[in-house]
Amino acid sequence: GGGGEKKRRESRRSSRRTSMIGSELEASLQFIREANAAKRRVSERPTRAAAQGVFYGSPSSKRKADDTSDKGGNHDNIPAAAVSHPLLSQNTFSVDPGRQHAHNQSILTLLNTGSLKLLTALPAIGPKTGLIIHGYRSLNGEIKSIRELETINGLGPRFYSKFLVQNQISLSDDE
Repeated sequence: GGGGEKKRRESRRSSRRTSMIGSELEASLQFIREANAAKRRVSERPTRAAAQGVFYGSPSSKRKADDTSDKGGNHDNIPAAAVSHPLLSQNTFSVDPGRQHAHNQSILTLLNTGSLKLLTALPAIGPKTGLIIHGYRSLNGEIKSIRELETINGLGPRFYSKFLVQNQISLSDDE
C-alpha cells in the first residue's frame, strides 16, 4: 500500500490546514505577533536616538541658553522647521557663483558618464528614473544641460524641481 499511505498523508495535511476558521487563525497570529513584539521591546539591543524621539540637531536661534543645559532629554520645544531635512528646506543660500557653476557641471558630468548604479546613488533618482536617464543618454547622446532633464519623456513634472533642490543646484540664466 504505497498509494494508500500517500492519500492518507494528503488528507491529514488538508485537515490541518482547514482546522481553524479564518478569524481564529487571525486572532492567534495577532497574539503571536504581540508576544514577539513584547519580547523585542525588552531585549538588550541598543535603540537609535532618533527612534527614541531625541533630536541632536544644530541649535536653534529660538532656543534659550538654559534649554541647552537640559542634558539628553526633552526637546519638545524645537519648532518643526528646525527638524526638517536640510536639503528640503526652501532657504536660499548665497554660494559663490563660480563654485555653484562647478558643482552644476560635476552633476551634469555624473548624469552623462555615470553607470546605472551611480545614477541611482544621486538624490531624487531611484531605479526607474535612473533607467530612464540611462536609456535617454544611450539614444540621444550626452545631456547638454541640466535643464534638458525637463524635456525627457517619462520623468514626472515634479522630478525636475525635486532633483534641483535635493542636489543643491541653482541655475543661472546662462546655464
